[in-house]
Amino acid sequence: MSALAFSLPALSVQADVGPSWSTERSMFQRAVPDSVRGQVTGARTALCSLGFPLGSAAGGMLLAGSPLSTAALLIAGAHLVVAVVPLFVSIARRMAVSG
Repeated sequence: MSALAFSLPALSVQADVGPSWSTERSMFQRAVPDSVRGQVTGARTALCSLGFPLGSAAGGMLLAGSPLSTAALLIAGAHLVVAVVPLFVSIARRMAVSG
């Protein structure tokens, strides 16, 4: 169990970061008009900068309140959700357009 718990986060990060990074950037550039892209990018950067310390605090509380293997599985699950949700959204949009 513990080997699985520690290998899932590594696999989920690979599944999440690889395809979602380029897809997210492409979608962002298509959705945001050129005239305000700099402002929107600045706002996103500010929100992401706030997310790092908040995520660290939440992760610390998660680790303090549960066994390490449980925390690792929860983190892996969260990464997998982030990786899979855009796929389902894309499929739902294609189905809505085609049918």
